[in-house]
Amino acid sequence: MGDALFGSHSEGYGKGPSLKGGKSKGGKGGKGGGGSGSGDATFKPERYHLISRQLEDLIALYDELAKAKENAYGVNILKAIDKEIEAKQKLLDKNRELLAEAEEYLAYDEDTLWSLGIPADFDENGNIANYDEL
Repeated sequence: MGDALFGSHSEGYGKGPSLKGGKSKGGKGGKGGGGSGSGDATFKPERYHLISRQLEDLIALYDELAKAKENAYGVNILKAIDKEIEAKQKLLDKNRELLAEAEEYLAYDEDTLWSLGIPADFDENGNIANYDEL
């Protein structure tokens, strides 16, 4: 399973956008027309892009293994069950990683709102509790 599990979805992306430190290059607004195209543009994938693609791949793998288990006989059923359990564990681990990333983004968003002078209060579910007041 290893590296072949995620295929091209995970190549070249790293773990995802870093939320710690650093400022983006460039000023406010977009560039005007007629630019040379040699600017310092940085790629910033949408939130949860990489992890969502990996989850899709794991779900597809799990579905394939479940079908293989249904068609297996004898000792092969036990091998198929072991592979299915392994895939389910990887899926669980990836969902935990998604939760950790979501919590990191929540803290980042709360800090960003406060730094902009927007006193947003978040409830235990991550929703803005004083939305109507803002």
